[in-house]
Amino acid sequence: LMMDVYRSRRTFGVLENKLLTHSLLRRLALPVVPVLYGAFAAGPMGEWQGYSRDRLIEALRRHRLGPTRAFVVKPASDGTNWGVLLMTPSKWSAGNWTGERVADEVEKWL
Repeated sequence: LMMDVYRSRRTFGVLENKLLTHSLLRRLALPVVPVLYGAFAAGPMGEWQGYSRDRLIEALRRHRLGPTRAFVVKPASDGTNWGVLLMTPSKWSAGNWTGERVADEVEKWL
């Protein structure tokens, strides 16, 4: 919904979108937090790919996120805390989390 509002205006709301802001800041040679997996639900935009359940799960595995490393998942263009998943290794173990379960949560927000 927010992206539809910004797309209807003369100036696109880049700063409202975390992935596009990341691209802009990196191009300006400003420090940014690494994005280990970033994608748009509706399809690719700029350097960012369209969402893929398999690629998300692979990124979790490749970076050892969950069982050994904490991570945060957040919708790219939501300005609230809705849809935030803050995962720690202890929460991962206690909740019997898997990459598939993380993907299930992410897909609720798409």
